[in-house]
Amino acid sequence: KAGVYEFGDESPNIGQACDRAKYACDSISHRYDLMYRVFDETLRRQIDRSKYIESHIESAIQNDWIKVYYQPIVHASSSEICNLEALSRWDDPTYGFLPPGKFISVLESERLIYKLTLCVVRLVLQDFRSLEKKGIPLVPVSVNLSRVDVFDPELEHTLDAIRKENNLSRDALKLEVTESAYVEN
Repeated sequence: KAGVYEFGDESPNIGQACDRAKYACDSISHRYDLMYRVFDETLRRQIDRSKYIESHIESAIQNDWIKVYYQPIVHASSSEICNLEALSRWDDPTYGFLPPGKFISVLESERLIYKLTLCVVRLVLQDFRSLEKKGIPLVPVSVNLSRVDVFDPELEHTLDAIRKENNLSRDALKLEVTESAYVEN
């Protein structure tokens, strides 16, 4: 595989050229039909979006740009909802509605995914409290952990403290390891 970066009218910056060529090469690492890729405007936009996500995760959390949607898990024999899966989405004022494939891998690579995980857990617990006040019966909610979360030695203690803070039983919140955690190891 090879990545190519062509100098344009700008002053040559060898370090940046090498980084961009490597980015182009990495972008086809799982493509067996391509042997090389030229760094282009599409890749430049991907880099810009990744830098934006990395530098705006705090703002996204503080400004409620991170949203949680619930996917019901239905018991096959009774057709009753027995569990919910919390799915995160980013509703950004600049980029619009970002699906998880656009921001989770960036947050994982920059070791910032724990911020999203904690945000999702807190949002789920807020929803629990709201439903309890309305007298609506609660079902357990599953929250996904990324491969990076799995290796964070503090995450378990932090999540348990949040759970205790909100007086929830251990059964109320389920933690699931995402499929991507198995890809590397």
